[in-house]
Amino acid sequence: MASSRQKKLDKMNLISKPKEKIKPTFSFIEARTPGKVLFDCKDLVIGYDSPLNERNESLVFERNKKVAIKGVNGLGKTTLLKTLIGMQKPYSGTVEKDPFVEIGFFKQEESAVSQ
Repeated sequence: MASSRQKKLDKMNLISKPKEKIKPTFSFIEARTPGKVLFDCKDLVIGYDSPLNERNESLVFERNKKVAIKGVNGLGKTTLLKTLIGMQKPYSGTVEKDPFVEIGFFKQEESAVSQ
């Protein structure tokens, strides 16, 4: 079996790796520094026709703080982000965004978009 596999491998065409790695490029527009609180969510429920989360959440996102949003597929991570930036209305509750926050994002399957 090993020799037949070796013969198949010998017949295959070799593909060379690209010599240069394509590096992504980003350009950011300079903006005024926002306040300490970037997003203030009160009694937030996200969803479309029905709520994705069972209970109301109150969240505060502050400048210079790191946040990790993780979970299984279909949990509502993208819906939460879309709700924060104003692309999706909250199912209920409010999201207050600092007026000097400049939003920039990449859609999951498309090229760069900024708002």
